[in-house]
Amino acid sequence: MDAISYSYADKQAKRIKKFINNPDSNSGIVTVPKVIASGENITVPAGRVAVLPNVQVDGTLNVQGDVFIPSGATLSGVVEKVTSTDNAVVRFNGTTGAVQNSGVVIDDNGNVGIGVTPSPWYNGYKNIEMGTVSSFGDYAGYGYFITQLRNNAYENNGWKYKQNGYASMYEQYAGLHSWYTAPSGTTGDPIAWTNAMTLDASGNLLLTSGTGALGYGAGAGGTVTQLTSKSTAVTLNKLSGEIIMHNEALVPGASVRFMVYNNLSGNGVVIVQGSFNYFDPGNYRIEAIHKNYNSFEVRVTNISNMTLSENLAIKFVFINGSIT
Repeated sequence: MDAISYSYADKQAKRIKKFINNPDSNSGIVTVPKVIASGENITVPAGRVAVLPNVQVDGTLNVQGDVFIPSGATLSGVVEKVTSTDNAVVRFNGTTGAVQNSGVVIDDNGNVGIGVTPSPWYNGYKNIEMGTVSSFGDYAGYGYFITQLRNNAYENNGWKYKQNGYASMYEQYAGLHSWYTAPSGTTGDPIAWTNAMTLDASGNLLLTSGTGALGYGAGAGGTVTQLTSKSTAVTLNKLSGEIIMHNEALVPGASVRFMVYNNLSGNGVVIVQGSFNYFDPGNYRIEAIHKNYNSFEVRVTNISNMTLSENLAIKFVFINGSIT
């Protein structure tokens, strides 16, 4: 069996050697030198096969066809060709060592795309893009050193939408933290940013859009209705809320007090309150006259010259502060 196997292998080796020494000019095996020198470019055309027993590649081996590397042979200075995305980062199979395609792309300007080809960023930007609309990066140029986290935006002679939809950006520059928003737009169209909020280097948080407001969102507030009389206590454990008072009559000049139990009330809390319903606020004076842990007291005075029987609405909000 050994003699037969050796004989077969010997015949195969002689056949391969014959092809190497006398390559077909149009098909079959292509001769490759043992050393591809620096600056030298060797191409294996499509449809052809190169047998590489021992080859040192210092130049370029362009494989459009196929290569055959005999067992025990060496191929130095070259990576096996695989089907790949342009500019993709090479990955290796940890078990076999085989080269694999990659979803990570680095363009000629050094921008990285993970699962996406990087956008055509303006010079000076260095970025990592992830998926469809997310990117993180910086800009250094003309004395600016800026770090940004963006959604659905890229810069190329002006900011542009990556996809149809809204865009937003968080930016750090010269000690400032700034948040930008943009209305829904179309892929490739210019973005008109609005600077919605800025945290400056002194620690001041500034709402800069001119239309935004600072406050609690949905779920932070609540409503309670006073029963029996205007002096009946109520309970509302919310950071903000509305108290609907009983419609008991209140004569001119008279005052009434009632407790509001709220487990969020405590030291460092300021109560802001007022009348905001359809009744004339000029008829009443409303005061938060006392505050304890878990409660505060409200006093309402009729400052009009009429007896009033109204379900007055009082709104409040807690603002946490510090006394140290």
